[in-house]
Amino acid sequence: MMLGIIPFSTLSTVEIVATCLLLLFVIERLGKCVLVLHFFAKKPPESPQQWPTLSVIQPITRGVCHLQGNLISRLSQDYAQDVQHIFLCDAHDGTNKQIAYDLAAQYRDCDVVVVEVQPDNGEIASKVKKMQLGHQLAVGEVLVFIDDDIELRPAAFTQMVPYLYQKNIGAVFGLAWAANWNSRWSAMMNLFVNGFALMTYIPLCYCTRPYSITGHIFALKKSVYEQSGALDNFSGRIGDDHEIAKNVRALGLELQQSPVMYNVWNEFFSWRAYQAQIKRWVVIPRQVLFPNISHYDKCVSTLLSLATTIPVILLIIGIVFANTLAIVYCGIALALSEIIYIVHCYLYTKRTTPFASLVLLLFVNLFTPVHLLISYVTDNTALWRGELVKIDKGGKYERVT
Repeated sequence: MMLGIIPFSTLSTVEIVATCLLLLFVIERLGKCVLVLHFFAKKPPESPQQWPTLSVIQPITRGVCHLQGNLISRLSQDYAQDVQHIFLCDAHDGTNKQIAYDLAAQYRDCDVVVVEVQPDNGEIASKVKKMQLGHQLAVGEVLVFIDDDIELRPAAFTQMVPYLYQKNIGAVFGLAWAANWNSRWSAMMNLFVNGFALMTYIPLCYCTRPYSITGHIFALKKSVYEQSGALDNFSGRIGDDHEIAKNVRALGLELQQSPVMYNVWNEFFSWRAYQAQIKRWVVIPRQVLFPNISHYDKCVSTLLSLATTIPVILLIIGIVFANTLAIVYCGIALALSEIIYIVHCYLYTKRTTPFASLVLLLFVNLFTPVHLLISYVTDNTALWRGELVKIDKGGKYERVT
């Protein structure tokens, strides 16, 4: 590598700074890769002596893509005990209700309950209201909450449940792989999720106790959920996954990051939709999660993310100071990120990325960290469940007309 063949004595101050930045980036990337390797190499916990029954609570919102395939992925799981499937649809959402009812008729061997939920106001019922109704109908020993845009891989329940039965574990969650490559904007969002998820969430659980859960899919015992508050008095607020995580930890129980991978199906057809999703992913944690975690957790989360800005810093140095070496270093950093992405796809996610999208990955790795920083300092409005909302600290929100 160039770091080993260029003596520092021949470099200018700008080039020394650029060299140090690249060295820091390489060490950070490779260090995280070691943690990811160790995480997936760990022996999974033993299966429980008796598998628990499950209630899978599935709020369904209009407009989600690939819904039928997502729901089938739950109904076709191979699990050793009874599974109750609770589909919670908006009462006025004729399209998705029909999909739910058709699948209930098609999978007669499965225990499927279709619930038509009346709206809070307008035509849409809140996710929290659907979750609360799902809990009231649940008969399983373990509750599995899952979003409508999630497609499970085979045996996901069988892989996840043993982690829940380890000592002092209160809730378990998995790792996302974004799967919809139908448009350029969807591909960019996929590359962001797939490129940053393993290299963020896994190292974080080595540096601190998980302080939140990824709300796409998570499992906890019904008794724990009820002891933790069961989202009582949570209406009118956003951040149900963060709230549940906080309440579970308040019981003295831990959150467990599991290696269970699942597919996320989101669709974006414009810059505006892409930008709105990025902003949502920044604003909600900033307003809901960060006010409730320790200074240590905030520092760790920030430090683990800082190195992602190094490629664009190298590019800026190269342009501002007309320094070719800094631009070359930027290219090396981007190439390393690309190689890590491809290796992780092959070893852990077991999915491929279209070649054309791999070219976009260079752009995502270069500019998305800047995009996130800009979004972080903007106002506290976000597009949530199809509506523009203003989110106050703590999660209370109001619709913006």
